Amino acid sequence: MRNILYFEADRRAINITMNSSGIDLSPDSRCLVLSKYGTLYTRGQFELAQFEVPERIRAAMRKDPTFCSMSTSLIVYSEDFIERILCEQEMKFCDTTFQEQFNYATFYGCLKRREQEIRNIVWVAECISQGQKHKVNDGIVLNM
Repeated sequence: MRNILYFEADRRAINITMNSSGIDLSPDSRCLVLSKYGTLYTRGQFELAQFEVPERIRAAMRKDPTFCSMSTSLIVYSEDFIERILCEQEMKFCDTTFQEQFNYATFYGCLKRREQEIRNIVWVAECISQGQKHKVNDGIVLNM
């Protein structure tokens, strides 16, 4: 359960950093917005708060073992691509929760998988309603 919560906190820190890269925020005020939890906490989050350039965000992700494998696959920086990779990693964490016993991680993993299933259904419905059937597979994150 701790791994999933750490990942969720780090994921939110990365999303906040990506979304606030064009905004005039001081690094100190950006640090206040980031959570004080996760594997990126302290050193990694401080580095994320300092960066304005998206490529530097990827460099900060490389320093953490959880995100190191993901950052090597990020050849092209795109917020949608990073979000997709983070969703896939989250589904892998949710799959491992079913191997644990006697804790709430199993319920959390089940709920997160259900949320992803609903997002996939909404994506397919939107693609069909907009006549973009060729893009159906682009937004679906499979439950591994």
